[in-house]
Amino acid sequence: MTVKLKPEHERYVRELVQAGRFPDEHAVVDAVLTAFRINDEPIPDIPGGVPWTEERLRAAVQVGIDEADRGECAEWDIEEIRAEGRRLLEERKNRRG
Repeated sequence: MTVKLKPEHERYVRELVQAGRFPDEHAVVDAVLTAFRINDEPIPDIPGGVPWTEERLRAAVQVGIDEADRGECAEWDIEEIRAEGRRLLEERKNRRG
């Protein structure tokens, strides 16, 4: 596939590479498309699986804040979470052989 960029976009891509932010032009295009895909990805936790927007993200965060304000949250221990993760990894490894 060949894509023709506008001159201002070509200059910007070259500037990014020359500044050392990307190894080459292909990496710039890959990063842009990856970011676009992530932004456009449906989120199953939001009714209708709609993509995130700033407004929807703020609303989702507010839901968590409201739940915490009502005391609808639980204490958690990072060591317990790590131990559970290690246990699950060990189970998976044992199932594979």
